[in-house]
Amino acid sequence: VYFTFGYESDNLFICCRMLDAIFYFILPQINILLIRVIEGRDIRHRMVGRSVIVADIPWVSQCAETFLSKIFACSYSIAGINTHFGNPVDHFVHRHTHRVVRGSLLVLGRPDGRLSALTSAEVATALSLSQACCIQSLGGTCESI
Repeated sequence: VYFTFGYESDNLFICCRMLDAIFYFILPQINILLIRVIEGRDIRHRMVGRSVIVADIPWVSQCAETFLSKIFACSYSIAGINTHFGNPVDHFVHRHTHRVVRGSLLVLGRPDGRLSALTSAEVATALSLSQACCIQSLGGTCESI
């Protein structure tokens, strides 16, 4: 294309090749942003490995953390995840809420509050979730399920 329009200067040719290389270098980031805009997701979330925090009773969160880490063990670094787990009633707020950043995925197991024995556990879980989701980083917060 360059030579068909009659350009003969090497400086302009080098400049066009440099712009082409820069475009292909940032093309993956452009594609990620376009996909997020099309899906209606927040474009400020991180583009590299994400953190998944599982908050449930100890045996459920430990099993989920082990399962997730084994699934993503062979993935590329950009598609990998960091997994953390905690009990939302006991130590989740103290150990994990300072790790919440933009794009973190918080999976929270909520007890059935209709049973009188689990009412306080449900309220404590809801409080832990609200404390974790109130932490903002550049206007973005974690995604909670």
